[in-house]
Amino acid sequence: MSNSTETKQALLASPLIRQYGGIVISLIILCLVFSSISPRFLAFNNFMNIMQQVAVIAVAAYGMTYVILLGDIDLSVGSIIAVAGMVAAQAFSMGFGFAPTVLITLAAGAIMGGLNGVLS
Repeated sequence: MSNSTETKQALLASPLIRQYGGIVISLIILCLVFSSISPRFLAFNNFMNIMQQVAVIAVAAYGMTYVILLGDIDLSVGSIIAVAGMVAAQAFSMGFGFAPTVLITLAAGAIMGGLNGVLS
């Protein structure tokens, strides 16, 4: 019996639980509250919508993770993503097709990133 109690205390005292336990519990509580307010909250379509909305931010976050792990920091990534989005919208509204718009956007992002790298 004391062995079981010691195991529970060791689990609760672990640094991982202390650091992220509150966040996980808060997330679970939020999911329960929102699912009780709207039955469509936990639906598959809502989950896919959230994943589509987060995709660009997640890709930028993965890239920034490597930059930070290498000891650098670059705060201009968000602004370059925003300008690249505006370039894409402008190119698409000017009548360019999907493939040329993607190429123009990638080129604009690369040019802005290169210019930013040279200046900083």
